[in-house]
Formats: sequence, structure tokens, C-alpha cells
Amino acid sequence: MNAGQLFSNYIVETWYSEKDGVYLARIQEVPDCITDGKTREDAIKELEKVFEGWLEIAVEDNLTIPKPKQANSAA
Repeated sequence: MNAGQLFSNYIVETWYSEKDGVYLARIQEVPDCITDGKTREDAIKELEKVFEGWLEIAVEDNLTIPKPKQANSAA
């Protein structure tokens, strides 16, 4: 399974946290995957790395991998 290709199908949300002074990013369909960065781009790059690790664990533990909403809306 290509994590990078799968990652690009998910909806990534980003926002700026005034309290923390950083950008936050998460995958809408996988709320446990959340990261931060000095810039929006940094937060998204880090999120892709975190998602790759999450995906490895999900496959090893035979967990259900949420389907990307973007793929669902195309059907």
C-alpha cells in the first residue's frame, strides 16, 4: 500500500493556533493523525509522515482504515 498516494486522497484540514503559535494539520477521516508546524506546509509534511506510521500500525494490527471521503464523493 502506497501511503503517499493514499494520503493525497484524504481531506487535510489546517488552521492556525493563536494559543500555540503554530499551524495544526489533521486528516479529517483519521482524527488521531494531527501535527503542527511553523508553517502550513511544515504541518502538512509532518502529517504525511505521521500518517505513514499510523498506516503501518493499522495494517500490522489489522485495523480498519477509513476510506477517503473524496473518493466516496466521486462515486
